Amino acid sequence: MDYSGLVIAAIVGTALVAGLIANKYVRPFGKSEVQGVKLEALVGPIVSLTVLLIAFTLVTVFASFQRGQTAAADEARKVDNQFETAQYLKEPQRQEVLSATTCYALAVSTYEWEAMADGRTASEVSPWTKAIRAGYADMVAADDVPSGVMSALLAADRDRAEARTKRLTEARPAVPNELKFLLVLSASLGILALGTFTLGYVSRRVQIGVLSILALVFVLFLAAISDMDRPYDGLIAAPPDDITRVAGELYEDYQEMYPEQALPCDETGRALTA
Repeated sequence: MDYSGLVIAAIVGTALVAGLIANKYVRPFGKSEVQGVKLEALVGPIVSLTVLLIAFTLVTVFASFQRGQTAAADEARKVDNQFETAQYLKEPQRQEVLSATTCYALAVSTYEWEAMADGRTASEVSPWTKAIRAGYADMVAADDVPSGVMSALLAADRDRAEARTKRLTEARPAVPNELKFLLVLSASLGILALGTFTLGYVSRRVQIGVLSILALVFVLFLAAISDMDRPYDGLIAAPPDDITRVAGELYEDYQEMYPEQALPCDETGRALTA
């Protein structure tokens, strides 16, 4: 479970409380100007810089999140295409490739999302990528498949592999931890400065209310950035809906084609032991 949102809330909240406490001692000496410079002009740039950094980072993270969604949908489409292309093969290669492709889809939809949340790939998927390629290698060696069909099969497998690679790549954070730290630090300093140097003629209730709202906005945006930076995990996540739908369709199609031949995996895509 990711606790980054709670950590951000704790840091910004601490800055807010610290600023309000410090303000009790600063208010009696508060002036509208410091050596001829407006106090707002001294504190304002910190908040402005924080807003710009958050806006820029949010755009970057959202673009990565969309690419993650696209990659997942593209992979599901490529797997479906690979299954359809493999139907042009003759037996027994046809059944072998179709079963491996079905198990691949089941394993991805069941295990891969949880693995990506921890920065890993699902080990349950590897046997089926190897089985598909091994089947194609045997067909190439036997030279008993028309070149056009073989080319289409190899292209479909290449497209499927590229789509999976893109999905795994987008699972990695798009924002460096150093930048996330800078965002939280600048937001906390902005809240601390505003809380500390609020002028004495500002009502205490107004001060606390406005700063609390501003702190809440910062926390929500920073938490959203942290959450969307993990496109396949968290509250804001791209679910495996497309590959799950395709896996279900392939499972049903395979059972209709081979009612007497069980898949080499269970319904989750895990390989069956001998």
